[in-house]
Amino acid sequence: MAPAGTKPARCPGGTVSELNRILISHGRKTSWMQSILVLDQMQEVRVQPDVYTCSSAINSCQLGAWQMALQCFDRLSQTVLPNPVVYTTLMMAFSKHGEWQQALFLFHSLVVQQIQTDTILHSAAVKACEDGSQWQVALRILHDLSKQTLLPDTAFLNSAISACEKSDQGEAWAWGLELLRCLWHWVLLPDAISFSAAISACEKAFQWPAALLLLADVQSCSLELDIILCNAALSSCSKGPAQ
Repeated sequence: MAPAGTKPARCPGGTVSELNRILISHGRKTSWMQSILVLDQMQEVRVQPDVYTCSSAINSCQLGAWQMALQCFDRLSQTVLPNPVVYTTLMMAFSKHGEWQQALFLFHSLVVQQIQTDTILHSAAVKACEDGSQWQVALRILHDLSKQTLLPDTAFLNSAISACEKSDQGEAWAWGLELLRCLWHWVLLPDAISFSAAISACEKAFQWPAALLLLADVQSCSLELDIILCNAALSSCSKGPAQ
């Protein structure tokens, strides 16, 4: 139901594809209240929503609040069988508003129910792990991904490395380096984000020799040494023994 006082928008009695395009347009314009109106009017003219309606509406509503995105999901899932894209959109809505626990709870419930997942859905879960510094959970998700014969991408592993970097636990930095090595194992190219997160993890653990070795690896990968990478390496070295 649309919020009180919202100005009604004209909803043409078109096909579901045409109405989905309207929802996408509202999402780009941050007009989440108008998206709710479109859903109301779709119901009035008895247009059956589909998974694209669901994901587009959630993406638009999450610009207002994660509760609105969840309400939108609950409403549409009564008539639409959600797919991995819909679940991923909802998880991203949670993470956007700092509700990483909600995102991980949703992901784990899907795993328990043995609902079909994909790499993008796993990636959204690992991003939630990064937000919550849950590096051990990120490792378990990566293991679950490999059991499904799915392959991660660089962004997936970057989030996992960042989860290690944000943790205060002593062994997290070593797992961050191991994840960096996994990029080469899966024939993926590390980028500046990969190295920056790994070097920062070394910095927090006072592992300045490892940070210097990573800095050398940056150059061997033909990556430019940007200010973030250099600052992370310098900060790590400043915590080493005085020369």
